[in-house]
Order: sequence, then structure tokens, then C-alpha cells
Amino acid sequence: MNCGTYTLSGISAACKDSLGGIRKVWLGEYVDDAFTIDASTYTAKPKTDVISDLKVYHFRKNTGSLTETMNVNDNAGNSWTNELSLQFLKQETVKRIEIMGICMNETLAIVRDANGKYWALGVDGPGEALNETSETGVNQTDFNGYNLTISFDSKEMHYEITDASTIEALEALDA
Repeated sequence: MNCGTYTLSGISAACKDSLGGIRKVWLGEYVDDAFTIDASTYTAKPKTDVISDLKVYHFRKNTGSLTETMNVNDNAGNSWTNELSLQFLKQETVKRIEIMGICMNETLAIVRDANGKYWALGVDGPGEALNETSETGVNQTDFNGYNLTISFDSKEMHYEITDASTIEALEALDA
């Protein structure tokens, strides 16, 4: 049975040039209809007023990830959970206050992964802090900082953002 607009077309073997991790995240307070979806290309585009309200967060390699999991319910259908795991180095009051703000609000996010791809989270529902831990470490070379996971539930897999003007506007927030 064919359900929806998705059809099979095959996937060729990929080159060994894919990197794990994330480099930047743009977070903002969730608003309904923050993104428009191009149904022909399965891509997302945040609305201009949403972009201007986003805040930029930078990450070193091996300190952040985006994981997507499909949830199957034979009676209700499939859904997806995206977990954005972020590690903020060094415990400081300024970071504590910022993380509290993220934890207390519903969010949307745009993630730039280590391959230079941009991904939209919060397209059809808000993200919420799933957990937060902070640690001092024991040894001088141990991690000191905060770990935060934000969870996004969605009816579809996360969408890529490919629009050049959108990417330019996002990167301009970092200038």
C-alpha cells in the first residue's frame, strides 16, 4: 500500500566524507508556523521574523549531536523524536542563567552540523528541555560544564534548510 507522497527511488553508496557532530545551533522561543515547508524538495525555510530573534551557540568538536528516532505505533502511525544534545564547557553564572532560560521555555532550533548542513527543529511542535546535568569533574583534565538535551517531537523527520538567503541571514547573526 502506498501512503502519502513518498516513493522509493533507491540510495547509492555514499563516499566516506561524512563527519559527525554539530558546530552551531540557533535557538529561539517557539512560535506556531515558524517555518514554511517546500513540499516538492522536502526542505524548510524559517520566516524572516523568526530568524531575527534567534540566538547563536557555538560548539567545539565532540560536544554536540542531533539524534532522530522513529517511534512506531501500529494503531496511531509513526512519529519522530529529535534530541539535540549540547555540551557547554566551563560552569559559569552567565551560562547557568542562559541554560535556565532554555530549560524554562519552549524552543525551536536550527542546527549546522559538521558537514555544513542546516537542519530545522520545531517545525510542527516546540522543543522542550529533556534533561540537564552539570559537573565539576574530579581530575583537572575532566569535563567541567553543563550537558543539556532538548527534545522535539514531530510527525516527520527533520527538514534540511538549503535556501542560500536563509543561510546567509543565519550566519549574519554571528557577525
